[in-house]
Order: sequence, then C-alpha cells, then structure tokens
Amino acid sequence: TFSRGGDPQMRPIDIRDAVRESVKLVLRGSNIQCRYYLAKHLHPVQADEAQIRQAIGNIIINAVEASPTGGAISVKGENVAYRRKAEKPFIKLTISDRGKGISKEASSRIFDPYFTTKDMGSLKGTGLGLSISYSIIKKHGGDITVQSEIGKGTSVSIYLPAYGDITQVVSTVKEDLPVSGRPEAAVKRILVMDDEALIRSFMEDTMSFLGYDVTTCDEGSKAVEMYGEAMATRPYDLVVLDLTVRGGWGGQETIQRLLDVDPEVMAIICSGYSNDPVISHYGAYGFKGALAKPASIDQIKATLDKIFNN
Repeated sequence: TFSRGGDPQMRPIDIRDAVRESVKLVLRGSNIQCRYYLAKHLHPVQADEAQIRQAIGNIIINAVEASPTGGAISVKGENVAYRRKAEKPFIKLTISDRGKGISKEASSRIFDPYFTTKDMGSLKGTGLGLSISYSIIKKHGGDITVQSEIGKGTSVSIYLPAYGDITQVVSTVKEDLPVSGRPEAAVKRILVMDDEALIRSFMEDTMSFLGYDVTTCDEGSKAVEMYGEAMATRPYDLVVLDLTVRGGWGGQETIQRLLDVDPEVMAIICSGYSNDPVISHYGAYGFKGALAKPASIDQIKATLDKIFNN
C-alpha cells in the first residue's frame, strides 16, 4: 500500500471524466486529435482521481509522441470480465496510436524504470512515465498490458476493478490542496544530486509521485549552495547524494561540506558500487541511509519511509 506522501484518496469516480481531463491536458496546443469510444454505462472505479489521471496522462503522452503530425489517437472504454480475475467485473481502457510500433523485446521491458526506447514509436524515451503508470494501476488492484506491431502502432490497456454502477458516483467538492492531498507546509522537501540526467529525472518523477517536493542538481558544490540558501526560507528535509560525480564533488565530499553548514543534515548516499565502504557503512560517513542503483520505485519508497518515520 501507499504510505507517507502516496496514500490514495480513494472514492468512486467516473473514469470517463478522468480520461477526458487527461486527454484535454496533454493535447492542449497539439495538432493531434482524440477519438473516444467510451461505453455509456461504463462502471465507475474506486480510485484516487489525481493518481489515475497521472497514469492515463503518461500513456497518452506516449501515444501523442508516436503519432504523425495531424494524426489521431483513440481511447476505448468498456466493461469486461478480466480473465486473470474473473470473479469480479473490471473496466478496460485502451489507448491506441498509429505510430511506428515497438518490437516484442522492447515490449517486455517497457515498465523497467531505467529502460528507454528512443526512436521506437509510442514509448520512446518515456520508460520513467510508464513505470509510474504501472505502479499506480497495480496499487489500485489493476493491471496494464501492451500490444504493438511494427509499422502499425501500439495499444496500451488498463484494467481496473469496477465499483458498482454509474449511479453510485457521487460528486465531491475538492479542497484547494496540492496533488499529495496535504498542505504545502507538510510536504517534505528533498534535494537530489546526481550527474546523470536520466537518474535525476527518474528520482524527481518517482519522489514527486510519492508526494514529495523535489529539486535536483548535477554536482555537489551546487547542492551545498542550494541547501544553504534554503535554510533561511524553507529548509530541505533530506538530501540524496550520488557517490561518484565526474568533474565535481561526489557524495562523500559533499556530505562533509553539508555537515559544516548544518550538523543535523539528513542525507542518503546512492551508488551503483554496492561494495563501496561508504555504502556498506554509510552511518560512519554521516549518512542516514543508502540506496543501491538502479533503485526501484518500491525501494525508494521504503527507504524514504524509513528515514522520515524514524
């Protein structure tokens, strides 16, 4: 289940509204059209609407990027008996494009957070977004599948457990809160330092999805400067440092400078070198935790939970 920063605000929703709002947001300013094929009596789902919109939006972005200029995508919604969980009804959303398509090999890896499919159609360069969509749907008791054919396009299908019938959807007044559902002052601030843009992007996307306020930089001296400046206004609650940085301060040097600035600094060290003593004995070097790269969403979530709950 989701915990700090990621608890779903569950209620019955009309999934058709979530689809239309997601499409509207993504297609704004685009020359791509969307064709809707949504069943009139499509079952509602019990879901966190903000998270479901994010999951759908990520997939729509992929479909739009794959589509030729002036092309179209489609979204189909239907009530189904899902073969993997036949004991209860499901709704199925299928988002399709007519792009280049992707290979079977790539299809089997697209939910890997670090997998990128540049120049491979609807999933090019968007492994991070798809991994987050996958996590959201799974946390809602659903499933997500991909079918693609080279030269013909890609279809991504989302399966979510149905909740009663459409008459059970009740409108609620939404408070003016951030996506996490908590006032801004309660949202933990995290500063991530890593010299690889892909890692920074993944960390920012993942931690933002979990409900944290995330800022990134690519080198240790910048992290120290940003941390010091924030102390006078809204301090960072945690710093995540890459152990090895090309042409700049790595995690070990940076933590020493940060401890000079703030002896109470909370920091995590990250590295692909799991045998490095800074990783295996992180406490002796001033860190509160360690992450081995590549880290999964669940590993990041568990580490952050442990840090903040302690």
